Amino acid sequence: KDVFAALDARFTDGGLISPFGKSDLTQLDYSVVIHYRIGDKRAKFTNPGSVGDDGVLDPKVIRNLIEELNLLKSRILVLSDEPVLAQKLLSEVGITADVQGKRESIWFDINTMAKAKLFIGTWSQVSQLASVCVVNRGGVAYLPSNSTGKNSLDWKVAGVNLYIPNFLDATHPIYFKS
Repeated sequence: KDVFAALDARFTDGGLISPFGKSDLTQLDYSVVIHYRIGDKRAKFTNPGSVGDDGVLDPKVIRNLIEELNLLKSRILVLSDEPVLAQKLLSEVGITADVQGKRESIWFDINTMAKAKLFIGTWSQVSQLASVCVVNRGGVAYLPSNSTGKNSLDWKVAGVNLYIPNFLDATHPIYFKS
């Protein structure tokens, strides 16, 4: 049995919204949906062992990608563990993005991401899962390439496009100070 169909059945049988199915192919009223992981990445320089080698993605990378795709003037939605901060970082590089008004659960967020026409994720398991759901529904997904650095994984998810990430440097005020 198809993995997506099996997962979809488990969610719907349990009375939950499902990001895995194709029965609800309604798309959001946004051309671009961004998942911007910030949270624990802010501790890169104060607690590097628990956060990994990367830090907070430089929002210029997202801007360059959106600009390359000619979607800078489109409606953009950002979802994040720190939505107001994510919106502010994007705004600082000229990206106007809405934040999701209602945060019910991680599955609600993943379902929202799954409906994206164009999805841009950052380095997180949530972004990885959302990207395969987006592709399964016929959308386009981008994730950062992680084939270099201390925590490198030379991986490729079928149908997901990769971009080269850059991270905010240690002097950026987003990072926790020791």
